Formats: sequence, C-alpha cells, structure tokens
Amino acid sequence: MTFNPYQYYKNQALDTSSKYELVGRCYGDAAASIKRAQLYLDEKNFEQANSSILKAQKILAGLDGALDMQYEIAGQLHTLYGYMQKKLFKANLSGDKTALKTVAGMLDELRDTWTQAVKNYKKIQA
Repeated sequence: MTFNPYQYYKNQALDTSSKYELVGRCYGDAAASIKRAQLYLDEKNFEQANSSILKAQKILAGLDGALDMQYEIAGQLHTLYGYMQKKLFKANLSGDKTALKTVAGMLDELRDTWTQAVKNYKKIQA
C-alpha cells in the first residue's frame, strides 16, 4: 500500500475536529457531492452522478439520525433534511440539475450558518 498524503491529511483533519466542526464538514461534503453529480450529468456519466447523489443522501440520513429531538430546531432540521432527501431522490430519477443546484445551495447555506454558530459558541465558551 502506498502512502497518500492527501488521505493522511484528510484523516488527520477528521480525527482532530470537534463534533460541532464535523457537522459543518458533513454539510460541505454533501454539497460537494451534489455539485459533482451536476458535473457528471453534464458529461452524461449517469452512474457517477447516481453515486454522488447517493453519497449526499447518506450524509443527510446520518445528520438526520443524529438529531436530538428534544430541541425544537431538531424537528425543523428533520423536516428540512426530509425535503432535501425527496428532492435528491426525484432529481436522481429525472436528472434535474436545477433541483440539485437548489439542494446544494441549501447545504452551503446550512454549512455557513453552522460554522458561524460554532464560532459564536466558542467565543461564549472562552
């Protein structure tokens, strides 16, 4: 097995991230997978597009499964994740790049909001 510096760096970043930072990374990774799917659709590479969309759906399912439903925001996120999952499912069947762009944008916005919330939380804790 050969040493892959990129994979090593990626693993180190995951190992040293807080649980709060990991949520932001999940949003970013899901959005990136959807954006890759859009490019694959442009290339008519439907197998890779499908794979990329499925990856985003798995990330959303993981985020949804980790919600603590005792908080009101968790119910709202659950509804939002469900909406995005349905939108991705339909887009995967139809090749709807507009739907993919919409969901990727939502995930980018969630990532940015989450990142800012974590920064604010860290300031309060300091």
